[in-house]
Amino acid sequence: LTLIVSEVIEDTASTKTIRFKAENGLLPPFQAGQYINLFLNIKGTETARPYAISSAPQQRGYYDLTIKRVANGFVSHYLLNDVSVGEHFQSTGPMGTFYHNPLFHGNDLVFLAGGSGIAPARSMILNMIKNSLQQQKAEQKLHLIYASSYEADVIYENELKRLEQENDFLTITWLISRPTKNYSGRTGHVDAKLLTELLGNDLDKLQEKMFYISGHSRFHEFCAEQLNCIL
Repeated sequence: LTLIVSEVIEDTASTKTIRFKAENGLLPPFQAGQYINLFLNIKGTETARPYAISSAPQQRGYYDLTIKRVANGFVSHYLLNDVSVGEHFQSTGPMGTFYHNPLFHGNDLVFLAGGSGIAPARSMILNMIKNSLQQQKAEQKLHLIYASSYEADVIYENELKRLEQENDFLTITWLISRPTKNYSGRTGHVDAKLLTELLGNDLDKLQEKMFYISGHSRFHEFCAEQLNCIL
């Protein structure tokens, strides 16, 4: 695909959402949770990175890619510091098997998101909200457990709070692992104790839920270990 940067949105001091439009016409459809590989030429170096699409699948006019700065990150620094509206990029079409499939995943969903792993969760939430099958939406439940290192790192904070207030199916638990002195919310990590506290300890009910995990590799591995403890 040939993509054009149409907008750069600052989410936090370390995160931006880059909005890409198609050069011609509508973009290919995708499932909420899928990603594209973005191809880049940075000072003569050809490379590519996978980024989850954070916009709603019903929005065919653009893809939102949410980029978080990585320490010493070659690509993230370039995208956050140097990219401007009007630039052209090449990408693959949407791909990946990590997506919400209501036919197989059921209606009781739990999403464990760490840092920029919130991007596919946002797409899933927007997809459920925009779903025209109101009866199905009413039956669905999604509990988002969103872990961030610092309060200032929380991406989409105001939007997610508004969406939770407006939609009964959505529950959000915010978790900060390195809080400031005056922070009054939940702190710590997504461990088995927290999951049991939030979701209960009824094994049959837990096994009926569909769990998604999105975040850096250490977060994913830790959450998978903790889920194995309770399931």
